[in-house]
Amino acid sequence: MNWLERKKVLLVDDDPTIRDSMRLFFDAEGCQYTSVESAERALEELASGSYDLIISDYKLPGMDGLEFLGRIRESHPTVAKIFITAYGGPGLFSQAEQMGVAGCIEKPLTPEKVETCLALIGETRINRR
Repeated sequence: MNWLERKKVLLVDDDPTIRDSMRLFFDAEGCQYTSVESAERALEELASGSYDLIISDYKLPGMDGLEFLGRIRESHPTVAKIFITAYGGPGLFSQAEQMGVAGCIEKPLTPEKVETCLALIGETRINRR
């Protein structure tokens, strides 16, 4: 996925296995990858740097992923956002889309699901130019 090369990616997920596996995926794509375990840490990251892609899990310690996405909706409107959850469903994904999310992925995460979602986001971004 050429559009990802040299992009800054922030993953918000409390599962270290997911953070590590996503690191391998995004490193292979040539991205600058950062991961944090909570929405509060993600807000700190966003205060000190900019990102091109933010991926947030729903169930997090403290603030959940939807609240986090709502908080950054206006401050980071051009950042591509992906929402991931094992507790999905049309209602939850609809709420995420209202928060400005470009894509939703239901867990378990697989490289194929991530690639499909990222390809759709890339297509949308290229077509908007």
